[in-house]
Amino acid sequence: MRWPWTSVARLDDALGLVERAREEMRARLEDAGRQVAFLHEQLTVSQAAHAAAVEALTRVTRASNGLAEVPHEPRKPAEEIPAELVKLVKGFGNEALRTRIYQVALSRRARGESWQAIIAEAKNNTAEGL
Repeated sequence: MRWPWTSVARLDDALGLVERAREEMRARLEDAGRQVAFLHEQLTVSQAAHAAAVEALTRVTRASNGLAEVPHEPRKPAEEIPAELVKLVKGFGNEALRTRIYQVALSRRARGESWQAIIAEAKNNTAEGL
C-alpha cells in the first residue's frame, strides 16, 4: 500500500485533532456521568417523597373513612382450652355459667396464669359448689 507524502506539520495537526477529540469525548463522558449521578440522587429523593406522600394520603383516607390512621396488628389466635377444663365446665347445666367460666379462664390465661392454676381453682370452686 502506498501512503501519500505529507509533511510532519500536517501529521502533527492530525494527531493533535485526534487528541483534542479524545479529550472532548472524555470531558463529555465525565459530564454525562455527573448528570447520571445527579439524576439518580434526584430519583432517590423523589421516591422517598413519593412514599411519604402515599403514606400521608393513606392515613388521611383511612381517617376520613372512620378507621384508625395505621392498621392494627391482627389479634393472636385464641388459645385452645385444655380438655380437662372443658370436661369440668361441661358438667354445669347452665349455658350462661359455662360461658362465664370460659371467659374468666381465658382472661386469666391472657394475664399470664398457667392452665394448671386455672384448672386447680376451677376444681376447688366446683368442690365448694361455686
